[in-house]
Amino acid sequence: MNRRAKATLLAVLCLGVPGALAPAASGQSGGTMADGGSEAGNDRGPGAGDPGLRAGSGALRGRAQAVSGVLEGAPAGRAVEIQLGDGDGQWTTVAGARTTGDGAFAATWRAQRTGRFTLRALVSRGPRAGASRTSLTAAVTVYDAAVATLFGPGLFGRGTACGTRLGPATVGLAHRTLACGTRVEVFYGGRRVVAAVIDRGPFVAGVTWDLTSATASTLGFSGRGYVGTFPRGHGSVPVR
Repeated sequence: MNRRAKATLLAVLCLGVPGALAPAASGQSGGTMADGGSEAGNDRGPGAGDPGLRAGSGALRGRAQAVSGVLEGAPAGRAVEIQLGDGDGQWTTVAGARTTGDGAFAATWRAQRTGRFTLRALVSRGPRAGASRTSLTAAVTVYDAAVATLFGPGLFGRGTACGTRLGPATVGLAHRTLACGTRVEVFYGGRRVVAAVIDRGPFVAGVTWDLTSATASTLGFSGRGYVGTFPRGHGSVPVR
């Protein structure tokens, strides 16, 4: 097997094609079901030094995001293009890098819009432009970034504005205007959970979301900080 075929096969086996990677971006691969049927998941990817693309399955709009990987067989100093595609066959170059002696590369990119995308790294392996190109791909969801805090302790046993009886195991969110039952994918620290809006709030300047104790625990979130959010449509409001 020649080098080009070997590298292409490794990209397929280690990363999968864009369609096969889509579930990972939606939190349905490599995760568990959070209490109340909400989806939860964690980022997974190739280890350092392994052929593949390490980009994380989540990015925050407007924030610098790290991407790195190994293009097996690529010589040192080869230019690598980091490109973003949205499924319509159009690719936009968002960053560039050069390979080291072992084919490794590293760069940062900055997402300008939210959505589900495919991120790829590719390098020209032939003397002519566009000849013998090998690429590595990974699915990524770009989230809006907003400040969140916690609510719940001290309110357990009480009803929320959406009719949920709040408890320590209740997975949900509070938002000032989104309709009750709106499902939102929340991303923090490489973890994701999909939960419904179950209450109104927060009513503090600069804060957009309140997370229940169970939601925060699933994400490893405590106190106050930025989270990524992505709408997932309307669902039922959990009642306990």
